[in-house]
Amino acid sequence: MRPFHPFWSLELPRVDGQLLLTPCPGTQQVALSQALEQLRLAGAHGVITLMTTTELEKFELTQLGQQVTQAGMRWFQLPISDDRAPDAEFDVRWQQVLPSLLDLLQDGKHVAIHCRGGSGRTGLVAATILLTLGQPPLEAIAMVKAIRPKALTLATHLQWLHRQSLGGIALAD
Repeated sequence: MRPFHPFWSLELPRVDGQLLLTPCPGTQQVALSQALEQLRLAGAHGVITLMTTTELEKFELTQLGQQVTQAGMRWFQLPISDDRAPDAEFDVRWQQVLPSLLDLLQDGKHVAIHCRGGSGRTGLVAATILLTLGQPPLEAIAMVKAIRPKALTLATHLQWLHRQSLGGIALAD
């Protein structure tokens, strides 16, 4: 039996696509190409990488973006430093990629989100997408924690998410 790269599916309100919350492909005793193929077969048409370039170098995953596109998926790198809230650079990049992410999800396509372990930053961005789709903050947090209990435990993440719910992010129509 082939090793399986873990992921957790999160159904979204008002769109047909889902989010696939996952640890970084290529880090769970599953080869990078195999992990990406498993995500693609699960319906992923996009991959959001929240790891910094330095982290990708540390784990010898500098080819991640290239392999994502070679596997037929769109790659979005939106780095957030581990255990930190997103910075202004993230906010700018988020505004740039959000329309593409929403298009994928509205078309019924899934989007994989990962950081190193698939909980902290991954849960934060999943909750942000839920807010963008109009989900109330406490419900968004509960939905993410239902599938990733270790997500959204850092005060800095919860504070940032609260600020976003007060109008800091672009919301979908």
